[in-house]
Amino acid sequence: MKERKETKKGEKIKVGFVLLVGALIFVAGAFVLLRFLGQKELPMKNESKKCGIESCHGLEITCGEKVPEVCSLEYQVGDFCRNYVSCKMVGGKCVLAKEREFDLCKSCAEECEKKYQEETEKLFECENLCREKIKD
Repeated sequence: MKERKETKKGEKIKVGFVLLVGALIFVAGAFVLLRFLGQKELPMKNESKKCGIESCHGLEITCGEKVPEVCSLEYQVGDFCRNYVSCKMVGGKCVLAKEREFDLCKSCAEECEKKYQEETEKLFECENLCREKIKD
């Protein structure tokens, strides 16, 4: 009877060892598979996302993570108005923050574009008047 208990005890140890080895192989395989598939590590909670204006010029402004690193030196009508907007994180989301002057500036610049589509010099003169209106 003692011999039978020892046999059962030995079998339990073997089964436990096999399960442990199997679990280790499974974990190692999962790790290798995730690395092979190119899974990135999850960001830490305290890491901040990039948040900024996603375009360099114009009045169609969106906020997000795709912030250009370099912008051209060209100037487009309405670029001045961009001084009155920014992007900020609110509740974990990147959102547009507009000052009151932005909407005034944007509507004025768009009106100039409608009036002087074909007359570039007058278009920029008109936009300059928008700047002066906003400063007052």
